[in-house]
Amino acid sequence: MAQGGGYALDFDGSNDYVNVPYTANLNPNIFTISAWAKVEGGQGSWRNIFSSRSTYNNELKGYIIYAGGLADWGDNKWQFWIGCGSWCWGRIIGPDIVLNQWTHIAGTYDGTQMSLYVNGIFQGSLTATQSINTANPFRIGRSSDNFYYHNGQIDEIRIWNDVRTQSEIRE
Repeated sequence: MAQGGGYALDFDGSNDYVNVPYTANLNPNIFTISAWAKVEGGQGSWRNIFSSRSTYNNELKGYIIYAGGLADWGDNKWQFWIGCGSWCWGRIIGPDIVLNQWTHIAGTYDGTQMSLYVNGIFQGSLTATQSINTANPFRIGRSSDNFYYHNGQIDEIRIWNDVRTQSEIRE
């Protein structure tokens, strides 16, 4: 797989991000999400590629694609998370992030099973019940908690309201 054309968004890891106001279309109950990301630094910290999530009143909702953070939570590894209610995140940890290299990352959720793909290669799945984000914005390069800034570039974010096959993700 090669990173696609166009103009990537560039983030400095400290204050750059894109905020998209809440819309139900970005929060389906069955979905595939994907992006190209190039991580250029920030090891040992969480780097949000994109997310549509909320953490209001300890209710964890929505989805996240991360470049991993703390050592005991998958430091410097690709990750896909979905909120599953009261203090609950379902998460799949993938392979190590290679700095300064474009990587395609995709997460799917079919209503009961979440799966992670990195560069079109299946990384694992997990049974989880998603709590859908019903109010917070979609963020690129920063989490909805006003931190976890991305250091690097992000391109070709996609959100589908169906589950793409591995073959479709590889394309």
